Amino acid sequence: MRKQPVSPPQTITPKQLDNVVTQVREYRLITPLYGGGVIPNEADPVTVVRATEVRGHLRFWWRACRGGMFDGNAEEMWKKENEIWGKAHKKGEEPTLLKETIQIVAAIDPLRQGKLIKPLFMQKRQPTFINGIPAYAAFPLQPDKEARKEPNPHIPDLLKDVYFTLTISYPQIHSKDVAAALWAWETFGGLGARTRRGFGALQLLAIDGKSCEMPSVYDMERWIRESLSLHVDSGIFPDNFPHLSEDIQLVITNPTKDPLLAWNGLIDSLRNFRQYRGAMRRTIWPEAKAIRSLLGNEAQSHLRKFPRAAFGLPIIFHFTGANAPIDNITLKEQGENKKEESKERFASPLILRPFLCNDNRAVGLALLLEGSRVDLGHLVLEEQEKQREQNKILHYVQGTLTKPEAQNIEILKGETDVLQAFMQSFKGVR
Repeated sequence: MRKQPVSPPQTITPKQLDNVVTQVREYRLITPLYGGGVIPNEADPVTVVRATEVRGHLRFWWRACRGGMFDGNAEEMWKKENEIWGKAHKKGEEPTLLKETIQIVAAIDPLRQGKLIKPLFMQKRQPTFINGIPAYAAFPLQPDKEARKEPNPHIPDLLKDVYFTLTISYPQIHSKDVAAALWAWETFGGLGARTRRGFGALQLLAIDGKSCEMPSVYDMERWIRESLSLHVDSGIFPDNFPHLSEDIQLVITNPTKDPLLAWNGLIDSLRNFRQYRGAMRRTIWPEAKAIRSLLGNEAQSHLRKFPRAAFGLPIIFHFTGANAPIDNITLKEQGENKKEESKERFASPLILRPFLCNDNRAVGLALLLEGSRVDLGHLVLEEQEKQREQNKILHYVQGTLTKPEAQNIEILKGETDVLQAFMQSFKGVR
């Protein structure tokens, strides 16, 4: 394994070419980095900031901002994306000149490359989360049922206080496209895994040595709205592509003294909504009883719907107690037809992340990406079994709710769209 340098890198002034813009952008992560290495859930032992990863993020956010330029034509959008951000060279094609491509160099600060921290410790086989990590966002880091039987189960590390620089060079004709992608990535994205739940949240510190400041806590929404108007194309986006818009639905939460508090407030809001219990202290959501009913372990009068699929898939249900299903039951989105395999993953359209503002206080952001929704009309329940090569399909189910069904789920307050109900739950937070 190659070693990290022990001294700061030599200051280099990028060479400016004709019609080529070069910037050096400095960043820090205001929340710990989750994963980012070759081993799932683990930080990379060499570097957690790679140019290839950053390029992938910027391509996504370019589509989210600029994909409306193509009147819904996905093929034209991909063509333009490859022109701007590059593509794999194929034999027989004319090589692309260096000055016509976007060059990205990422370098972690060797003196501030981050500190490894544990998100939790185990006590009597139960996890206790520490270091300001919200448990509901970091549940995949918990040891599984079998690992908890071990005396010292492995718990992955997180990495906090990471600083890095990004040197990006691009043809001047692509300035607007690059500016849009960078702004959206810095504002709504991050590094590593689970960035949509606030891990690896970015803060831009400086551009070419000139300090950058965020707005005050009370100017954040205005600043985001004005930036959306500047960077987002208002045309027609291709179907099923997540994107931004000038009037996108977002909420800015009350100011707190630091980003971790703002982050925990957001995740607590999500947890309280998704795990809401009524006056009898029992869950008001129908999924668990629906599964038991479908498997014949519960009365068939219960609502057989799975509305929380709207937050993203898969969802794994694990049952305990008498008459519980033997194996985990997984909810996924159905393939194009019942003969095709179900879709493994559908990223949540909900983004939750904190900001550190210029008055040294923090706020949280909740935002719903547009154009990206689980097909709630076509879901599938699968039984997971280690001994089986393929999962067993149990039932084809739905997550859509009628108005009367939504009225019977107290926290929805009659709203049939679960994501909209969650965003409305923030009313009055400012």
